[in-house]
Amino acid sequence: MSLKQLFTILVLTLIIGVSGCGFKLRGSAEPLPEPIRQLSVVGIDSGSSFYKVLAQGLKDAGATLVAAGEVVEQAKVTIHKVEPLREELSDSGGQTLYRTSYIVSFSLNRGDEERLIDSRQIRASREFSFDSNNPYGLEQQDQLLRSELQRDLIQQLIRQIRAAGSKN
Repeated sequence: MSLKQLFTILVLTLIIGVSGCGFKLRGSAEPLPEPIRQLSVVGIDSGSSFYKVLAQGLKDAGATLVAAGEVVEQAKVTIHKVEPLREELSDSGGQTLYRTSYIVSFSLNRGDEERLIDSRQIRASREFSFDSNNPYGLEQQDQLLRSELQRDLIQQLIRQIRAAGSKN
């Protein structure tokens, strides 16, 4: 058997193995359960970047966003707090270590009475070092990290919403 044939067999075996094991790409999960597909998001400015990314993530997960109170049995995600933070951890040898964090506090109700998720916080952070003698690009790096953290937190939020909706 030639090396080319062996390589082809190995690649095909890996493809079949990965496709048969139930592996799914991140973000390609099942849609939200039916009881919570109609959602309203309250407590956050609908013009904010966090809201826009959250709304798109919920739509990608099969949700229909409606205005609060529009549908009686809708689920309501209440965002209590979205707090981006950037803190300087250390400064030595011309390198400054920064931490960029996001904290999101939220709850999930269905209708007026049924609480699916009590008030809960999720957080994510990234640390990066930067040359303090050359500050150009610090803001761009921080913005890039914040957008990645937003996406990560929104995926966590949607997974928790999906899990809470599956229980009921």
